[in-house]
Amino acid sequence: MCGVFAYAGGKKVDITPYLAHLKHRGPDHTGTYTSDGVSLGHCRLSIIDVGERSNQPMHSVSGNSVISFNGEIYNYRELKKDLEREGVRFATESDTEVILEGYERYGVDFFNKMRGMWAFVIHDRKTGELISARDAYGVKPLFYCIRGGAVYFASELRTLRSIGLSFEADPDAYRIFYNLGYFIAPQTPYKDVWKLRAGEVMSWSIKKGEVQSLARVSRYAGVAPTVATYEDAVEALDRALTESVAAHYVADVPVSLLLSGGTDSSVIAALSHKLGKRPVAYHIAIPGSEDTRYAMDIARHLGVELAVEALGEKSLLRQYEQIAQIVDEPTGDTSLIPTSLVYELIKGKSKVVLSGEGGDELFGGYGRQQLLFSHARVRRNHPMHAAFNAVMVPRAWALDTWVPLAQRARGVLLAHVVDDLLGAYLKSVRIIDYPIYYATARDALYEAYREGFEPGMRPSLVLDTVAYLANNLLYKTDNASMASSIESRVPFVDRFLATTARSVLDADPRAARGGKHILKDVLKRYIPEHLVDRVKKGFTPSLRPIRERVLADFDEAATFHLEHRDSFGVEGALVTLLESEASRAAIARKYPRFAFALITNWKLNA
Repeated sequence: MCGVFAYAGGKKVDITPYLAHLKHRGPDHTGTYTSDGVSLGHCRLSIIDVGERSNQPMHSVSGNSVISFNGEIYNYRELKKDLEREGVRFATESDTEVILEGYERYGVDFFNKMRGMWAFVIHDRKTGELISARDAYGVKPLFYCIRGGAVYFASELRTLRSIGLSFEADPDAYRIFYNLGYFIAPQTPYKDVWKLRAGEVMSWSIKKGEVQSLARVSRYAGVAPTVATYEDAVEALDRALTESVAAHYVADVPVSLLLSGGTDSSVIAALSHKLGKRPVAYHIAIPGSEDTRYAMDIARHLGVELAVEALGEKSLLRQYEQIAQIVDEPTGDTSLIPTSLVYELIKGKSKVVLSGEGGDELFGGYGRQQLLFSHARVRRNHPMHAAFNAVMVPRAWALDTWVPLAQRARGVLLAHVVDDLLGAYLKSVRIIDYPIYYATARDALYEAYREGFEPGMRPSLVLDTVAYLANNLLYKTDNASMASSIESRVPFVDRFLATTARSVLDADPRAARGGKHILKDVLKRYIPEHLVDRVKKGFTPSLRPIRERVLADFDEAATFHLEHRDSFGVEGALVTLLESEASRAAIARKYPRFAFALITNWKLNA
C-alpha cells in the first residue's frame, strides 16, 4: 500500500515536504515527478515487483501518461496477457504499469476490467488532464481540494493540511457526523475539501482549472452463476470465495491474516488452508469476549499458527492515547482501538494482511438486517419521526428514562407498522439515541442511497454498503493498518464475488432476514458446525477500564465544542446536552460512541 500526492496549478511547487506526512504509508521508496505544471508524489510500500523498476511515479512506455497509485490490482497478470496479445509491451512486472497501459489503450473504461483496490492519479500529457479514480467499494481513500484554479490530491487529509491552505470546519458535515460517527463522501470535516466517492472517476482539466467529466466503476463484475438449487448456490459461492481469497494472495511478499473467531475471518482462514496457504493469523483478545476461544479452536482445527495479544487496561489506554496520531478524520468507532492494536502487533512481521471486512454488508450479517428486511420504501421524510422527535427532552433524566421509552415505541412502529427504510436504518445505527439534526442526517442517507444504488442491490443492504462500509469500516481499516505500514486486503470486498453473492442470495429463502446462512453453510464444509453456529459478537471493546480518563476527556471535548459551536454546528438541543454536567455523564455512560466521536474531533482540532 502506498501514499499518493498530486498537484496541478501552473506554478512550480516543491512537494517533497508534503510527502513526509505520507511516509508511514510507504516507507520503502519516495519519488516525485514534475512537468507541465503538474507534480506527482509517491511513497511506496513494495508488495508486487518489489525492485526499483516499479517505483513510482511511473511513466507509461510511450511517456504520455504518468501515475501515482495506491492499491493492488489482483488480476493484473490476466489483464497484462490480454494487452500483450494486442501488441502492448511492458517494462516491468508490476500491476501499476498494467493500469497505465490499459488506460492508454481503453481510457477510463479499462478501470471496469480491474479486480482490486485503488486510489490513483494519472497525468495524461496528451489530453492535459489529471485522471483520479477510486475503487468501486472505497477500500482506498483519496481526498482533494481546489484553491484558486489549482487542485491538490492526497491519500490523507493531514497531508493537505500540511500545505498551509486555509481549512475551515464544515458545520453541515458535522451535523451528519453527530448522528453516524463518520462523514459521507464527498463530504469531509472541512468546507471545500472533498473525498472521491467509491467508484468515482474524475477528470480535471489542467488548462481550464476545472472538473471536466465524471464516470463510475460498477460494484459488480464478471458473470453471475446459474443456480437451480440451494446446493448449487452453496457450491457457486464456495467457488467464488475461493477465487477471491486466491486473488488476494497475489504478492511478492508473505501474506498474513486476521482471525477474530467470527464467520468472515474464519472463512478466509479456511479457504486459505484449502488453497495450501500457511499464513500466520493474528488475534486481539478482548476481555469478556468468547471470540478468543473460538479463534484458538478454529486455528487448531486448520493447523494455523495463531498469535494472540490481550487488550488489557494498559494496552487499551495506550491505544486510546494514540488515536489522534492514527485517525485522519474524527470517528465514533471505538473498535478502532483494538483494530489499530492488532496492526501494531503485526508491524515488522508482515506487510500484507487479509481481513474480513465486508462480509456483513455482502450477506446481511448485522442484527439490524432483521429489522431492515421488511422495509422497501425510501423517501426523504416521514411525518411519524417529526412527531416522535418533538417530544424528546435534552436532559439527563430524559436520557435515562423518557427518551429510551419513546425510541422503543418508535422501534415497534418501524418493525410492525411503518414501511420506512431510512427511518429504520437511522434508528439502528446512530451513535446517540437522541434526534440531533435528524432531518439533516436522514437527508444525507437519502442522497447516499439514491446516488449509490445499483440495479439488483437488496434495499436492506444498500446503506450499509454505500455509507457505512465505504466511509467508516474500510476507512477505519485503512487508517489503522497504514499507521503501522501494513497493507490490509479485504477478500469480501470484491466486485467479482459481489456478482455471485447477489445471485446466490436469491436462492436462499432465509437471506431476506439476514444471518449469513449461506456463507455459514460454505464454512461448515471446512470446520465443525459447533464452531460456526454461534451468536455474532462485535469487535467493540468496553471503555469501562479507562472510564475516568474518557470522562475527563469528554468534559474537555464538550467544552471545546461549545467554545467553537459555530464552526462545528453545535446548536439547539446539542448545546443543552453538552452544557449539563449530568447530561455529559449520562452520554458517556450510555452512548460511548458519541463521546468518542467528540473526543477524537477535539484531539484532532484543538
